Formats: sequence, C-alpha cells, structure tokens
Amino acid sequence: MLGESGVTLFENHRLRERTGVRKEGFRIAEILTENGARLPARVFADASYEGDLVAQAKVSYPSRPFGDRRDKQAMLARPRPDASLPLATR
Repeated sequence: MLGESGVTLFENHRLRERTGVRKEGFRIAEILTENGARLPARVFADASYEGDLVAQAKVSYPSRPFGDRRDKQAMLARPRPDASLPLATR
C-alpha cells in the first residue's frame, strides 16, 4: 500500500542526534541519519516513539489527539507558520 502511494519506508535509519534535520525556512527539507544517509523529501512521518524528528525540527504540534475539540480551537485561535507537521514520507 505504501509503495502504491509513492511512499518510501526507511527502516533501521536512526536520526542523527542534534544535527539530523535540515530545514528551509519552516519546512523540513532533509533528514540525516546516523549511518550517513541523506533523505530529502517533501513530507516526513515521525514514527519514532518519542517524536525525535518533530523535536529536532522544533515544529509545533498538538499535545492531545487530533480529534480533541480543545486542540482544534487552539489551532484555529493562533497563526502557526511552522505547522509543517510530518504526516507521511513521499
């Protein structure tokens, strides 16, 4: 299903600590892994348990599930120019 959608899954590629994210403005442009891989993409999915990619990229993200009404209200109440949340890898 991922391949049919044009998504590439990289398993066993750990994000470099502290220097694993290269941004262009508010957008994540490329991630760098401990094994030396450079992975540019338009969109990234943070599938780590602790949100390593989101933390290094310093992007805003909701602290509650997306279905939580309070979170929707908070997102609508203020502009978020850095809201480039990683949702998929493509």
